[in-house]
Amino acid sequence: INIGIILYKGVDLSIEYCAPNKLYEYWAHGIPVVAHKLTGLIPIWTHEFQGRLINFEDELGLSKAIEELITNWKKYKEPLAEYFAKELSLDQFLPILKGKVQSLF
Repeated sequence: INIGIILYKGVDLSIEYCAPNKLYEYWAHGIPVVAHKLTGLIPIWTHEFQGRLINFEDELGLSKAIEELITNWKKYKEPLAEYFAKELSLDQFLPILKGKVQSLF
């Protein structure tokens, strides 16, 4: 897989503020993503190498975003995989969570 596409549109609050699991699976493997500009995704989309957040109502924009990522996916793969490992991987947060849970007992 060279690019991922998240086919969610903000039809209700649950979806508008979601962060799909598939997004993190793609990013963990260095796969840039095209997704609809959902309110919940905007704050986590901080780098160009993550892919493109666009308005899915803009068919030309969607087409251009997909074409651009298909053409240039290789330049995004390594920086995205490195960013994910350093900033988003659950491995770094699990010891913190474990410590907090253990402090409750």
